[in-house]
Amino acid sequence: MFVQAETASGFDAAKIGNFAFGVADFFKETPVLPRNQSIIDAAEIMTAIYSRSTRFNGGNPSCRLYYVTTGKWMDDQTLVTRLKAGENDLINTGLFSSVAYTAIGADELQKLYRQTKNAVSKTFNFSNRTVIPDIQGVSQAFLGFLPARESSARARIDPPLLSESDPVRL
Repeated sequence: MFVQAETASGFDAAKIGNFAFGVADFFKETPVLPRNQSIIDAAEIMTAIYSRSTRFNGGNPSCRLYYVTTGKWMDDQTLVTRLKAGENDLINTGLFSSVAYTAIGADELQKLYRQTKNAVSKTFNFSNRTVIPDIQGVSQAFLGFLPARESSARARIDPPLLSESDPVRL
């Protein structure tokens, strides 16, 4: 996931294109853009992950780009074309199973913020579990399983207890 947050109150086609170009350059074996230490460190992690790509059981990873401003997204055709061009450039690298480049304006940003303030809580019986030893920064961790009736009931919750992108599966 890559995020470009701008303080500008509008969307800029050149900046949208430059962001996608920078992300594509990040994945090149020989990048053309200069890198600061944070980018160098992140690229080393990415290289280590892709060097083990034979272990990608579910196929290549997905790539998500978010261009965020306080402006209003109006589906301007020029801007949409720049987003799609950036997606296509990354898809054509062959490194990703899917690519999504999303513009987020003030309305979407406010909605996302409100979602962070609306905590969802669900309760279920999780008796077949083992406590995972202490992990720094983790308050509780368990490994276990749920009966099919319990897990299928959880899948019908709206909103779901866990989404497809969560690291835990029911």
